[in-house]
Amino acid sequence: MNLHWLILLFIVLTATILILSIFQFKNRNLQKRLCFVAVIFIGISFLFAFFGAAANVTTIKVIGVVYKWGLSLPLISIVFTFLALTGINKDEKLIRSADRLR
Repeated sequence: MNLHWLILLFIVLTATILILSIFQFKNRNLQKRLCFVAVIFIGISFLFAFFGAAANVTTIKVIGVVYKWGLSLPLISIVFTFLALTGINKDEKLIRSADRLR
């Protein structure tokens, strides 16, 4: 299997998981778990892209590897996923405090 298809598979799986987690607002524990799984898939796709570019250097006999700005996008998506997790935790604390007031 070509490395590009493997990276595409992980990216599509990650996008599907993150979209699914948006609609799981009634079940916050599942939403958190889906976000953690998405972070793992983003990390795996990042590693495949990073090391795939380095492995490509040896097969093409290029002098060096030039990493473009697009390789930083998975890291940015990990940051945004962790921001979503903090928002989920804040919502959970808010609902717990509202339940105490009842």
